[in-house]
Amino acid sequence: MAQARLRNSAYAAVRQVTCRYDAGSLFLAGRLPTFFHKQVAQEAVAQVEPGVRVVNQTEVIERESG
Repeated sequence: MAQARLRNSAYAAVRQVTCRYDAGSLFLAGRLPTFFHKQVAQEAVAQVEPGVRVVNQTEVIERESG
């Protein structure tokens, strides 16, 4: 269910985030271009299952402007 929510995101970057469930926690992993996308990914899975802790391990890779 959590992976499906990520895959259905309006943001392409969020659709690339992976998740795995382990010992009562849902771990998010991947690389995202902004903190906004990181927050969107976390919110997408936040209400999937009550009582499950979301551990957002995604990395923000901000591109250099120039």
